[in-house]
Amino acid sequence: GIPTDGCDCYRDRKMSHAPDICEGETVNTGLIAGTRGLEHSCSLMPRMCMSNHIGTSCGLYTYCDVDVCVVKNVTCPFRGDCRSDGVCNKVNGKCYYVARSDGELCTDFTDWTHDDVCESGECIGIEDKCMRHSTDCSTLNPCLEPRLLMTYQGLETNCDTGSGSCMFQPRPDGTACSSQIGSDVVDGACKQGACRRHFPDRCASRPECPDLGPCYNKSMCNSFTGECIPVYMPDGHPCTDRRSNTYGDKCIQGRCLGDKFKEPTFQTKGVGDCIQHIPVLGNQEEEDGAPVARY
Repeated sequence: GIPTDGCDCYRDRKMSHAPDICEGETVNTGLIAGTRGLEHSCSLMPRMCMSNHIGTSCGLYTYCDVDVCVVKNVTCPFRGDCRSDGVCNKVNGKCYYVARSDGELCTDFTDWTHDDVCESGECIGIEDKCMRHSTDCSTLNPCLEPRLLMTYQGLETNCDTGSGSCMFQPRPDGTACSSQIGSDVVDGACKQGACRRHFPDRCASRPECPDLGPCYNKSMCNSFTGECIPVYMPDGHPCTDRRSNTYGDKCIQGRCLGDKFKEPTFQTKGVGDCIQHIPVLGNQEEEDGAPVARY
């Protein structure tokens, strides 16, 4: 080490209750006046001057408590704009911060937030999702136009900064448009925000759809194909099949059907499902040849 004048005291910390050892040369030498042959020596150094003890007031060195921040080379990191600079505690080497008051202005160091304020030691800003996600609110639909709103920056845009959604409104119905993307050929008109291409009405050039009978409403016509579309009367609707030997005529799936029996009668054949029994009246045939089972 570096040679120094005076006494240096130390203690072996590895030994329990080890004695203080002081070595070196004293300033005064020789016999100590008023004593019986006692000489100046470092071993006579008083305890208050031994630098290996806490609270010494003299001596070559001064005893210092362990500074964990220095031993571990602690550097307190930045914890945001709403906390003070960190202070390292010498005893445990931990960093401590003081939070700024809620509501104080701050910056969270992000480009897509605004109106940043402190809240519980954190800097909280209102997120502009349009800016954060670089939202493109253009459209190729000729029947939509931007619905503009004023933003916190004083700018007009059709992107909602709170949700990042694009806002549009339909152009007036009947506005001329092109149904092909990127084409300048006008071949349609706007309707409810969509460009509807003009198609010839094939129903206008054909005769009226024929009457299909008493169990049909007036037929509809498909304007794209010109074909007639049958429309049934509701099942059970009264009709006439123009037969004198049928009763209670009514529409069923577009056909007018009557019953051959004005007041049908039934015969009891015992307990059970009637389909298990032999027909009482036998099999009869409709006029078209289809057999009909009467029970």
